[in-house]
Amino acid sequence: MVHQGLIIYVDDKHWIKAGLEMEQGVPRMSCVATNEVSDWSYVTHPRTKDVCMRVHARLYKKGTFMECKIEYMDEKGDWQFLREPVISCARQDGKSMAFTLQFGLMCCAPTKKEGDASSMRATFTHLETLEYE
Repeated sequence: MVHQGLIIYVDDKHWIKAGLEMEQGVPRMSCVATNEVSDWSYVTHPRTKDVCMRVHARLYKKGTFMECKIEYMDEKGDWQFLREPVISCARQDGKSMAFTLQFGLMCCAPTKKEGDASSMRATFTHLETLEYE
């Protein structure tokens, strides 16, 4: 499996990654959300070659949790909703914990196995951060 896209990181138990994933030659727009426990969601892409996907994430801090709306651009150029994971920012006493939010681009892949002819190149073209009121 190869995965590249955005990562939003609070700590080892609270993070989100979203982007293009290739598993057994099938491209997917996917999102993994970890809030103590990880879960995975995806949409299969209709093409298998020359796949280009754009991902968009909006973060909102609301009291003791952080909400992240994940969207991707389809082949027609329209933004499609993928998921809206919620990450807890509460301490055990119920108060909001202080944290430094880290985000950026990521790409990960397992070591290529002998006889595996598949490969994938990731090209990142744009990263923009905006602050909304």
